[in-house]
Amino acid sequence: MRNTDRGSGNRPDPVLYSRLKRLAAPLFKALFRFQPRIDPALWAYQGPAVVAANHCTFMDPVLVALSLPQPVSFVGMKALTRFKPLQPFFNHMGLIPKQQFTLDLPALKAMLRLLRQGGWLGVFPEAQRSLDGSALPFDSSLIHLARRSHAAIITVRISGAYMAWPRWQRGGFHPGQIEAEARLLLTPQQLQQWPVEVCQAQLVRELAVSFAAWQRHQTIPVRYRQLWPNRHLSDLLEQCPRCHRHAAMRASGRDGLTCRFCHYRVRLRTDGLLYQVPAPARQQQRQTSGAARPFSDLEQWHQWQIAQWRQQLLAARLPVTPAPPAAAGKQAVSGRGSPLKVWPVKVKALESEADRNRKQPWLACSGAWQRGLLAAFPDGLRFSPQEHQVGLRSRQPKPLFFPLSAANAHLVCRTGLELRLQAGTGPLWRCRPRRRQAVIQLVDFAAAFSPGPVPPAPSEAVAVLKPPPVAPG
Repeated sequence: MRNTDRGSGNRPDPVLYSRLKRLAAPLFKALFRFQPRIDPALWAYQGPAVVAANHCTFMDPVLVALSLPQPVSFVGMKALTRFKPLQPFFNHMGLIPKQQFTLDLPALKAMLRLLRQGGWLGVFPEAQRSLDGSALPFDSSLIHLARRSHAAIITVRISGAYMAWPRWQRGGFHPGQIEAEARLLLTPQQLQQWPVEVCQAQLVRELAVSFAAWQRHQTIPVRYRQLWPNRHLSDLLEQCPRCHRHAAMRASGRDGLTCRFCHYRVRLRTDGLLYQVPAPARQQQRQTSGAARPFSDLEQWHQWQIAQWRQQLLAARLPVTPAPPAAAGKQAVSGRGSPLKVWPVKVKALESEADRNRKQPWLACSGAWQRGLLAAFPDGLRFSPQEHQVGLRSRQPKPLFFPLSAANAHLVCRTGLELRLQAGTGPLWRCRPRRRQAVIQLVDFAAAFSPGPVPPAPSEAVAVLKPPPVAPG
């Protein structure tokens, strides 16, 4: 009897999967000149596998599926399954829903069940799309999952997809060129013999893809057809490299980005690279600030913004320990010392599925937004709510503290709209700043707690590390 229960750790429907691949292959070849390079060892490999790929766009699952000879069941965020009309499609495609950045036991059991059945599990270890085209760090949980299930690790390096659909630019895709290379990185025998640190270093190096480095490696720069390349670009690049003011950059023309204070101007070309526009002679005479740092791509500029926050954290020299909740009013914002920056925001608790049936005390006001001030400190973010009227009485909600460290330095966000904050071991909170560019400022401030960006791997194939010597006997 045919099993019709799809999407709970089962393989995708082979008929539907093969038909969709036949439809998508010529479409992606015409739009993006997509011709993946597949390792010959993948055609001969039979057994369970964990497929890991770098994440840049919404199209990455389709690109991974077109790059592999066998069907893949992907792990996706649980919010995808809340859209009722698409639930049958996701079930037939074998989607495993998982809550982001948390331990989801049902999703973990579904992954292990799929791998024990000999299926291929598709995972994006970065857990979110790249903001500037560089790779994000990730832990070794993928290595432990593959070792426990005696599965191989297959990698798919996707290059050129960042500017085809940038995260900061809402709208459709932009035709251009996308490349992908699928290879059998680690066999089950190598995973069992090699140390976890060696396997993790090999996986991180293989998936460290940089769009800017890939574009400079091209003999002829790849162009992406779009009418407004600078659309919503100021939601990512907000700090001026000349006057160092925040929320200074504004879109100008079809491809320009101009500082509203010192009139520093750059242009974003259709290949995703930047070049500086010389200022007129009158403005050059009026400019009193120093020379700007020349940035040739979005990754350099965005990493410079994070480095500016990292310097402020080092200059603060305050102990990185959670401070007690502060009082209301101005003292609530001050907390411990002076804040690095303050943003007017509104927050709302994000109710989890487990708490929908049983209401917790902190969910009493989960349906209403709380307005207040969010202050940046060397140990995290503190939210001081505004006092509001409840009937004839004035009610002062409790302040919130969102600790930050290297473990939770990369926040989930929708550029120009909102982001998610974690109150320690408590619930997730939706945070919506009043100004659009405050979202990337908060994301960059949290990223400053991380040690630094992942260095890009060379464009050519990465050499496989030799296994450690085994003692005889």
